[in-house]
Amino acid sequence: MMKFFGTLSILVAAGLAAASPALAETITVGAYPANPPWEYKTDSGAFEGFEVDVAKEVAKRIGVDVEFQDLGFQALFAATSSSRIDFAISSISVTNERLQNQAFTQPYYDSDGTIVGKADSPIHSLDDLKGKTIGVISGSTGEAFAKAATKPERSVALLFPTLKEDGLLGSEYFANHPLWPLSHIIAGINLDGSLPSGKAHDMVIVGSGASELEDLLVDVLKMQNRVITPDPEPEKGYFYRSDHITLAKVGVPMLDPGGSFDLLNGGKTAGQAVRAGP
Repeated sequence: MMKFFGTLSILVAAGLAAASPALAETITVGAYPANPPWEYKTDSGAFEGFEVDVAKEVAKRIGVDVEFQDLGFQALFAATSSSRIDFAISSISVTNERLQNQAFTQPYYDSDGTIVGKADSPIHSLDDLKGKTIGVISGSTGEAFAKAATKPERSVALLFPTLKEDGLLGSEYFANHPLWPLSHIIAGINLDGSLPSGKAHDMVIVGSGASELEDLLVDVLKMQNRVITPDPEPEKGYFYRSDHITLAKVGVPMLDPGGSFDLLNGGKTAGQAVRAGP
């Protein structure tokens, strides 16, 4: 089945730029509680779940109380825009479209989605879905994926290796014991350093010149009126210190995008600020 990738973040109300929630006694967090294990309601009506715990911990650290408000998924975005709530949680992925009118915290979880069905379902590929009905949450990235005009012509797999700081042991294991023949893996893209910075005039490539995929990327970026910005810190050797290098060593072309420097909103100054972090 097809999978797609996203980074989860807390949605921030527009008014918080002017009025910090740290000055309030209570912050209000909107949630779509039909989303276990991320957020759900117990029989007593209490909110629980992973992101509920995250929100409670944030409130604890800034010294305020937190209350949760039950909202539909699409209503969360309207509620933050109108400052009806201070924050929103509910497996909200950071997308370029949402960044046009919403603000986010730094992502705290890399997620993947998949199309699921019964164990004995005859559907095994995207082609099998033609003419079928798919259930999605309105306004979600799952809906955007299902409605995408252009579908990938090959399967897309998401790999989340562990033990990076212990010598890339997780990705090395995969390179030595791949789930598919290495000859069937035509390319890999490392999403580790992609920041949710919004639309940009460029794309930074870590390890410039290390992959033939850059030639293909040039053509893709031209269609978006964008260009490649070479690795600004090649002396640090980031390309050779991340998980993708284990696959590159066994012959899989790998690309390592590193965010952007020149943003549509704010230019290079804004891009540098995003890369510098808070």
